Amino acid sequence: MRRNYLNLLLCSYAAALLICVGGRTYLMLMNYISDRSGLYTGGAGVASVFNTSLLVFICAWFVMTVLRRGWGDYPVSFSSPMARALLLLTGVGILACVISDSIEVISRAMGGYVLPDTFSSYLSATPTARTLFILALKILTGLLGTASLIILALRGNLGGGKLRLLGIFPAVWQMIVLLERFTGYIAPAHVSNTLLMILFMIFAPVFLIAQGCTICGLKAPDSRNYLIASGFAASLAGFSLTVPKIIRAAIIMDIYPGYSYMFFFHAYVFVFSLYAAVFLYSYIRAIRKV
Repeated sequence: MRRNYLNLLLCSYAAALLICVGGRTYLMLMNYISDRSGLYTGGAGVASVFNTSLLVFICAWFVMTVLRRGWGDYPVSFSSPMARALLLLTGVGILACVISDSIEVISRAMGGYVLPDTFSSYLSATPTARTLFILALKILTGLLGTASLIILALRGNLGGGKLRLLGIFPAVWQMIVLLERFTGYIAPAHVSNTLLMILFMIFAPVFLIAQGCTICGLKAPDSRNYLIASGFAASLAGFSLTVPKIIRAAIIMDIYPGYSYMFFFHAYVFVFSLYAAVFLYSYIRAIRKV
């Protein structure tokens, strides 16, 4: 019974990727998503299937896991070399976001040009005391989060004592980014991208917190269930946001990335989504053997 249930989780995730990522890629390649507003300009049927499938799969994963009690928690295992390599890249991705974020804020403070950020006013206005305070928090938590992921990737654990608490900082950094984006929101620009970005930034911290609880030995009840559901949800939203853009850029040969904070954050989203997918695949396979 458990083996069938876990197989169903993996099969549903594969189906979600095929429908959602494939559908959004089709919409972007056919220019049914406005570059200016992010609103759908055609392909209503495919867009409806994409939005409905995104909602149904995410809800289904939480129903299938969070509401299913029992079995107890299993320790997080980093025996997969690919998962550890991707975890290392995820840590590097956080560091790249912190550095690019700092450069853009400092450049704006000194009167330099910064690429417009249509998602929030954070990088679109002259820095204030509040902006600099948020930046300081993001630098601190981002550096600690980077350190924890790199240590975990290289050692397979965070050791004992207070060092284990480093495991919560990737989630703390992500939550600060989420709060900053919500409080700095100024206009419904790029609506479809914004929806996927918000979904990713909601579920990614839940995944990181559930993972951190296990890594730190806090043994939160059923944290494994939140780990699986939120990891799949964050990965699906992240892939749906980034993969179609990568495919479209490759096809039309529009490969100039524009090295802004949002470029690095999108790169982080892609690597994180890939890490969550590989990690959960190896994790579920390990649970099936118990």
